[in-house]
Amino acid sequence: VGWVITGFLLTFAIGIPLYGRVADVFSIRRAFTVGLLAFAAGSLLCALAPSLGMLVLGRIVQGAGGAAIPALSSVSVAKILPPGERGSALGLIVSSVGIGAAVGPILGGAVGALAGWHYLFVGTLILTTALIPAALYVLPDDSPEDTRGFDLPGGILLGLAAGLFLFGITRGQVSGFGSAGSWGSFAGSALAALGFSWRIRSAAEPFVSPTLFENRAYVAAVVVGYFCMLANVSALVFVPLLVSEPAREGVFDRHHRRRPRDDRCRDCF
Repeated sequence: VGWVITGFLLTFAIGIPLYGRVADVFSIRRAFTVGLLAFAAGSLLCALAPSLGMLVLGRIVQGAGGAAIPALSSVSVAKILPPGERGSALGLIVSSVGIGAAVGPILGGAVGALAGWHYLFVGTLILTTALIPAALYVLPDDSPEDTRGFDLPGGILLGLAAGLFLFGITRGQVSGFGSAGSWGSFAGSALAALGFSWRIRSAAEPFVSPTLFENRAYVAAVVVGYFCMLANVSALVFVPLLVSEPAREGVFDRHHRRRPRDDRCRDCF
């Protein structure tokens, strides 16, 4: 069941840098449309999923498509709007993410309780289907400014570095971080990262220019953004668990009001 979330996050994390490079080589409109189509296809698979395996597959496809949204939304604003209007548009995007994070769990829980979890994906399918023609209409089919080719080996190595690292964490939660699956994934991630570092320095048209990492302001912004997202997502995960824990303890205490507390009580297990 954990792979319903993990499968989405894996492909989501891998796809974000890939979409950015694809938009440089082709166009924002094409890359964004392909991402929306993949997200709609994943939503359809989830809505019709007859089993857990199909649901996980649909979530993986959703993550592969949904990665286009954070990767290209800010770039789209810069392409469409003049400099004087970009700040308010980017602020609107960020505020909508916050509103969605607050309203989404409440609305999703209500829909899941009243109609069933399949209808959650029906809703995302309808919204994504409406966004596709809007994206085709609004986004420009601009000629790419960067005419270099797409460094497929570099993109694969970057994806493996991120994906194997996340997979190692997932395996560590299940089998322990001392297990062969977890350590093997971390070792594969390190090797892929070394291969990516070598590739961008030796390829004629690298996936990422190595001079980008010489920009201290850029590197600092990436580090700050990483820790901000770490704190944000950690809060989203831990707060519901912390809120529910006192309620569970209260039930345990009420159960033992009429009899001595026994940690081996069969009813409590």
